[in-house]
Amino acid sequence: MSASLPVQTYPSGLNVSRAATVSKGTVKYTLTYRTIKKPVRGDVLEVVSSAHSCPDATWDDTVKVASHSPALTSIDAKCGWTITLEALSQEEPVTVTAKFSAKEAAISNQENLQTWLQDQQQATDKALNDDADTSTSYSLQRLQTMRIKIPSRVKEGSAIPVTILGTWSAGENKMTPIYTTPFNSNPTSILTDITGGKLENVRLTDRCSGAVSITPDGHDVSALHPASCSIGAEIGNYQVQESPITIVAGGS
Repeated sequence: MSASLPVQTYPSGLNVSRAATVSKGTVKYTLTYRTIKKPVRGDVLEVVSSAHSCPDATWDDTVKVASHSPALTSIDAKCGWTITLEALSQEEPVTVTAKFSAKEAAISNQENLQTWLQDQQQATDKALNDDADTSTSYSLQRLQTMRIKIPSRVKEGSAIPVTILGTWSAGENKMTPIYTTPFNSNPTSILTDITGGKLENVRLTDRCSGAVSITPDGHDVSALHPASCSIGAEIGNYQVQESPITIVAGGS
């Protein structure tokens, strides 16, 4: 017997497909990870549980899988596993499989199997979305949106400082910016995860009709002449909403 769930898509662009089969008393739990467009990489969480315990799951060696660590992540996830995804592209999904005894999960029929599968997704989501968690771990599953922070007013001829902040289940995290200028080619781990380690997928954008200059790599921006306009960003699969800025003459 077999069961599957609809694809789950996270704001980062990560897609997760969950399916399970039972044969000869063994559950085979299959997770397939894709990205909707631009590459991503990093650790993801998956809870593999039963009604009373954590099944003794054996994972294949497709990718690195380790027991979830509350100490390292500041996230409580009973029966959790940390799956490390290397650069994940649109063309090359990654499939990971765990096996364990059907008895451990109390799976004896099709309905049990479908319910068990739904329970895994719900338990994973619950662990990832605890409003009390201020952690920035598992960014591919937990980073909801981003906001670009710039001065409301700058003088022409000056660099425009940019800070990009992320919103998580506990709200906006001002202590751990995802991106700041001037960019020093030392990306945060969050930025590396959501761009797949490809910094060309970090680009500042503008609606300033030539009043600002964005560097060719897209990473920094300067004010050229007076205007009222807006600056935004594209980071991985995220579109960062624009913020307004007023550029004033040098003597203002």
